[in-house]
Amino acid sequence: MYRGCNGFRSSPGQLRDHFKVLKTLVFHWAGQFGREDLTALSPDQKRAIITSLDGQCVQEDWDHLYARLPTGAQLFTGHVLGESMIFKHIFARLIDRPFWSLDARSDAADQGGDADFYKRLEYLYERFYIGSPRDAAWWKSHTVALCNLSRYSCMNLRANELGNATHKHNAALVDALTDELLGREVFQLVLEGVTDPDVERARRSSLSHIMQLAAKASLMALGGMNANLRVDRLPELSTFNPASGAVKPHVHHFSFTPDAPLTAPVKGGQVLLLVSPGLCITDTPARGMGPSVPEQVLRAEVFTEHRETDSTSDQESDSEYEDKDMARSEIEHGILARDGEWQVKSGSVLL
Repeated sequence: MYRGCNGFRSSPGQLRDHFKVLKTLVFHWAGQFGREDLTALSPDQKRAIITSLDGQCVQEDWDHLYARLPTGAQLFTGHVLGESMIFKHIFARLIDRPFWSLDARSDAADQGGDADFYKRLEYLYERFYIGSPRDAAWWKSHTVALCNLSRYSCMNLRANELGNATHKHNAALVDALTDELLGREVFQLVLEGVTDPDVERARRSSLSHIMQLAAKASLMALGGMNANLRVDRLPELSTFNPASGAVKPHVHHFSFTPDAPLTAPVKGGQVLLLVSPGLCITDTPARGMGPSVPEQVLRAEVFTEHRETDSTSDQESDSEYEDKDMARSEIEHGILARDGEWQVKSGSVLL
């Protein structure tokens, strides 16, 4: 984040690394606490899940959607839907709202703040953007960064009263976001029932940790790179085009294994479920005389319709995304293939 008075120090690479850790934690949390099989849910409950994921899931009948998903998504339906709900919550609350970290107090005696303050700033930001996207990026980024200064910023010359107040506000907000997600009935539908108080505390504690990391990643993106953010979702990403650099298969496509061509995503196929949105930075300061170029920081992780046939030509044409990146994804998520069975590495991530 902001490391001094005169510049920002977050980079796209740092943000990618932070999200790799975040995605791994979300993957394991959903696997540990999610319901693997959702067939016992009622039609109304299944419909509620699909509706809740509007923007990340095609809005069609559950049975039709399920039949079109690849085998990995069918085997771990509850897990991947849990991942999707967590990331939708993170992006909706911490990325789409650039000024979420401001405490919105009117004076020192104001403890509650203004619940609509972020909306007012967003509207001002939108009007800035119409006039000058690059200036809007500068204003937004500096505002967020300055409000989140730590007491060790500016060469340790002073404690930062605003930054300290913002940090307290952020901590309280992270707790509220955790409870908000766990309190949603539709989210509970994809989780295993919990009766043991210790397990319930562990579940909440690990989800709170995920939200803390998500909040830090959000501030890195919003305040640390002097850029505007573009979130990639459905329907813009309705077609799987690996050459665009905006999408990649979710690890449960298992497309990194040469003996599983039927599970690989179909190039040009329809994106059915977007587990985590993509993120692109735009309107960064120009280098030299040329215009700034948008940079894809995060690729959306998706499930596409499965293959109908196992043709050699299809397998060869998809080689460009069945590459080292998928092997890295395998390692990041702690997945190992042994004797044809998929297992999660024990101890790969401590929740």
